[in-house]
Amino acid sequence: MTSRVDYYLLDQAEPQAIAHYTCRLLNKACQAGLRIFVLTGSPAQSQLLDTLLWTSSDANFIPHALAQSAEAADPLTKISIGHTLSNPQGFDMLVNMQTEETPQGDQFERVAELVSSDPAHKNAARKRYAAWRAAGAEQNLHEIRLN
Repeated sequence: MTSRVDYYLLDQAEPQAIAHYTCRLLNKACQAGLRIFVLTGSPAQSQLLDTLLWTSSDANFIPHALAQSAEAADPLTKISIGHTLSNPQGFDMLVNMQTEETPQGDQFERVAELVSSDPAHKNAARKRYAAWRAAGAEQNLHEIRLN
């Protein structure tokens, strides 16, 4: 059961900026020893995040793989990235980059909801907020300035 949901309210709507912030968030979560499933909105967004994680930092390597790859099953792979929530067993945290659906992520201890400044995305996040509240999860809001 999910006990904690953190909302990261971003001040931009550009996919590239959101993906860059996601890399920063994943770096922190990985350093904390968490195994993370990143739920993206599309195969293209999954590929963008995969590319950015390979190139975003020379100082920190974040072991990750696309969810459908063989590397995703490796226990050393801390982060799996996919646009569908398939085989989420063994993960501590869900990072939700989707803009519309409420993920069925109740098997994760923690959830991070990334919310862009796009009004439609914010509206969908409000619905997810209500769903997580009804499920009894502790919820926290973090306003993130990317400028």
